[in-house]
Amino acid sequence: MAHAAAMSSDALNPASPSRDINAIVEDAAKRFDEMDTDLKSLVQDMKNYQASMVQLNENRLTVAKHLETFAAASSPFANFVSPPILETPMKKAVVGTEAAAADSGSIDSGSVASDEAAGAKSAKKPDENEPEAATETEEKEEPEVTTEVKEEAENVKPTIATEEPKQAETGGTRADTDSFAGVHQSAYNLSKKYHEQYGQYLIDYVESWERVVFQRINGLLIHYRELQDSVTHYNKKVGGLLQKVDKSKSVRHKLAEKLDRNEIKEMGAVEARDTVGEHLYLYIEEVMERAWRDVFPLLLRSCRFEADFNAAQASILSDLITVSEKIQSIGEGAGCDIMGRLGDLEKKHPEEVYTEENPFIKLTPRKTGLKQPETPDEEEGEGSAGGSVDEMSDPHPEKKLEV
Repeated sequence: MAHAAAMSSDALNPASPSRDINAIVEDAAKRFDEMDTDLKSLVQDMKNYQASMVQLNENRLTVAKHLETFAAASSPFANFVSPPILETPMKKAVVGTEAAAADSGSIDSGSVASDEAAGAKSAKKPDENEPEAATETEEKEEPEVTTEVKEEAENVKPTIATEEPKQAETGGTRADTDSFAGVHQSAYNLSKKYHEQYGQYLIDYVESWERVVFQRINGLLIHYRELQDSVTHYNKKVGGLLQKVDKSKSVRHKLAEKLDRNEIKEMGAVEARDTVGEHLYLYIEEVMERAWRDVFPLLLRSCRFEADFNAAQASILSDLITVSEKIQSIGEGAGCDIMGRLGDLEKKHPEEVYTEENPFIKLTPRKTGLKQPETPDEEEGEGSAGGSVDEMSDPHPEKKLEV
């Protein structure tokens, strides 16, 4: 048995004189089947990973929208949870004093007013460094867009690492860095683009890798097996002719010529089979033993994708720190506890839990059948209107006058 194993090892060794090219090729093809299964499994695992990222992105946005629903518009920090959607997708340029004030963040919404019916105008005293304010009756000129700016905007192409996220597709523009829901919407839009790029630059590469090597090896293997069938055919034919030549002496000359022709064809078939078999073996060995050369670009793309994606996400989600600080400041100013008030909701009396003015205190007492006590003002009023108490109680006041 040890000798048989040694013979088998020599037969599978391409450098051995006693090698069996057919056994070598079939063994290599069997090993490639295992590799091809692993490649297809890798593709499926990457697709599952992409699907999980997409699902995580969807779930995170859904949770943010649920929290946005509970942060009602009447809450003091509602604007930092869900800011209002602007009517226009782009703000027009503001000129004059208002532009300078807008840059410095000092515009007061109630500081500029106009009364069109009376023709009154209210002007804000300009600063010495600020340009003269434009009046309301003057037409505001639209900012001129030069050809260079247009060409520069058209030539900008986003990349996987520096691509800016689009505004939320909600029919308007959100202050993406100033609100809880806006930050999550921006992170959602950015993640969606990266998930598409993961499929385009990573999954597609592995699918192409598997397809290229499988089709090439499968095509060569089919051709090799056809040549092997041809070799087997001529082996059988030459063997049959040899038996006939030994048995028949009368037609030995004709059989010998036919045998020579078939032996030449057999040699040609063996040579063609061996050539294709060697090429196929070399290709399979290279694909399998040096697969690290083919996984090299995939590793680079994977590293860069994970680094760029997580860095871009962190850059957007880090704005939640500012949002949380604003919400915490407003909430603590309103008397909210960062640990919550579940204990109060569980144990305290409803009137103690209620944080606004009790509306029931303003209601008038309900009318009852009991006589309400008279106030001093009421007694004085009754006396002056109808005389003294005695006069009001005496049914015949004229008799007293006669006496």
